[in-house]
Amino acid sequence: MKRYLISGGTGLIGQALKSHLESSGHEVRVLSRRKTDASNGVFHWNVDSGELDLKAFESIDYLINLAGAGVIDKAWTVAYKTEILESRLKSSRLLQKVISENKISLKSVACASAIGFYGDRDSEEILTEESATGTGYLAAVCSNWEEVNKGFEQLGIPTQVLRIGIVLSNKGGALKPLIPLTKAFLSAPLGNGKQVVSWVHILDLVRMIEFVLEKGESATYNAVGPSPVTNKVYTKAIGKALKRPILFPFVPVFAIKLIFGERSEAILMSSNVQAKKALSAGFEFRFKKIDEALSDLLS
Repeated sequence: MKRYLISGGTGLIGQALKSHLESSGHEVRVLSRRKTDASNGVFHWNVDSGELDLKAFESIDYLINLAGAGVIDKAWTVAYKTEILESRLKSSRLLQKVISENKISLKSVACASAIGFYGDRDSEEILTEESATGTGYLAAVCSNWEEVNKGFEQLGIPTQVLRIGIVLSNKGGALKPLIPLTKAFLSAPLGNGKQVVSWVHILDLVRMIEFVLEKGESATYNAVGPSPVTNKVYTKAIGKALKRPILFPFVPVFAIKLIFGERSEAILMSSNVQAKKALSAGFEFRFKKIDEALSDLLS
């Protein structure tokens, strides 16, 4: 049995990861703002005050750092944009401080990042782990996040950075709000529909996190499926899985910007990202095509 500790473990990815690892017979602990409940694997931390129950780290093999405020959960006010960035940086710094001061030994640590690192790019440009960072707010957030997470490697811990794509799950994330819209015949491609959606099935994502941790080599991985699609194809594939036609030709860009304001940067972003590193390392996807993934989640 292996022991894992997850920061940000109450979010969509954290819950799926916990379920996956526990189903394989491993022990999983979660850092939470709730009071410590060791019998249920919950350990208190408060990033703002710098509190962390050290019992969470007892005999832990792997750390998975997913903590950070949701990117499109709220309007991008100046205050919330600061929270998006600082929640990530403070979480990583607190974990590094605790590990350093208490001389905690770990086999490996996996750190979340996002394909927002690459910014909004031309759909024809194929992006691998070697591609340069892009421009825009999200690219800046991811770049700073990854820079701070280098601190784990500086502590002598093999560190894997996962640039996570659009996570497909019927329990939350980008897909869930589209389900009722599609069922009500109200879904449509965004803008011209040509922007590339680099997606990943939630099960493949948690399997990839486990895979890279066990490899134990410091590296950056694009956590996306092997077959990105355009937004138009993505929208029609959701309709197909739900047995609903897509009746409207598109949602105008001006309407998206009017509703979501600056957050439309994240909604309209195009990035043709390839999982070159994971595939080269021998990772095998269970869901390689968008139709397969959506059929599994929605049928």
